[in-house]
Amino acid sequence: MNNKVKINKIETMNRQHAKQILSTLLLCLFSSALLLSCDKSGNSPGGGDPVSNFKPSDFQVTITSTSTNLTSSPYTIYYEVKNLKNEGYTRNVENGYYSLRFKVATTDGTKYEDNLMINTTQAGGSHAYDLGIYYTAGKTIAPSTLTYEIYNDQ
Repeated sequence: MNNKVKINKIETMNRQHAKQILSTLLLCLFSSALLLSCDKSGNSPGGGDPVSNFKPSDFQVTITSTSTNLTSSPYTIYYEVKNLKNEGYTRNVENGYYSLRFKVATTDGTKYEDNLMINTTQAGGSHAYDLGIYYTAGKTIAPSTLTYEIYNDQ
């Protein structure tokens, strides 16, 4: 009889141990499922993609006009930036933002540049801007050298 009591105690202990292991495994499983279901996009509660989800090709730049006087500083560029993405772009100084840099040269080859941050823009929306590039008096701008680039300014 004594052996039977010992066997029952061992079986009871094994069941309790098995329940503890099962409980721990279930807790791990549910915790993993909860973590995997979290939003990985980094979206803020208000919506909108973070800057990291945008790339330069998500913006379209259209130069609408430029200064006609090529010998008087500044050389002014009038342009529009359109958000081509189906998500709103939010300019966020803490996480980085996109800027647009214009470069132009004078007829003697001296290069000048200036840049401007792209403002928060709704999906498909656009903003009109103007930017003056200042250059040395007595020089003449070569309009054919005007270029621009969109870059992530982090």
